Amino acid sequence: MLAKRISILLASAVLPATILFGQAAEPVYRVGGGVSAPRPVHAPSPEYSEQARKSSYQGTVVLWIVVGPDGRSRDIKVARSLGMGLDEKAIEAVRAWRFEPARKDGQPVAVQINVETSFRLYDRQVPAQIAPPGTNGTEPPQFPGTDAQSYPLAVDIRFVTGQLPSKGYKGYLVNAEATINEGEQRRKATIFCGPKGKCFMLGSGRYPARWLSGNDRMELLGRDDNGKWQKVQFSVASMRSAGD
Repeated sequence: MLAKRISILLASAVLPATILFGQAAEPVYRVGGGVSAPRPVHAPSPEYSEQARKSSYQGTVVLWIVVGPDGRSRDIKVARSLGMGLDEKAIEAVRAWRFEPARKDGQPVAVQINVETSFRLYDRQVPAQIAPPGTNGTEPPQFPGTDAQSYPLAVDIRFVTGQLPSKGYKGYLVNAEATINEGEQRRKATIFCGPKGKCFMLGSGRYPARWLSGNDRMELLGRDDNGKWQKVQFSVASMRSAGD
């Protein structure tokens, strides 16, 4: 098995423009409004924990970090936990990262950013990953190469996890948080597939989809590493209005 960081996302923090830590501390900015984003120049991949490796566990840890004027990360906090020891591995790796610092008026400054660190395994027991096909930027979204009448839903996927099921079961379990866009209606749901039947890991993004039976099963379309279309069926649970 091999562990690999497959994505790093730097995003502006949802914070006031300046935060003061103590009376004489340096200001910590958010990206935007004349403040550039820091750029990672040394970002070693995190290692897998033994517990997660044994369970073939995959997913993404989300961290809030402050990148100082010296390009070093500090004040690291877990915004979204993955568990099984992977939070600690993500923090350990990010603490060693080095950045070209953010700048304001040409001077290096401290900023707080959001970092997503993904853990993925390459093993026979782990299903392949498919990626969202991309849209043409229209609203409602259209997916070139797909039939909008056959696949009228647009499903936004984030925070995908996968793992081997408990003893006595074969296959692989994949769970994801989804926002289902159907006309003017937006609903959030948890979707899952496996351990029986064909299953894929999902990359984050927007997928064309259709209902298969009521509102409890759907079929998503995505592209594999070779660019071929793949269909995957997911069960739908815990559906609610996106405004809740």
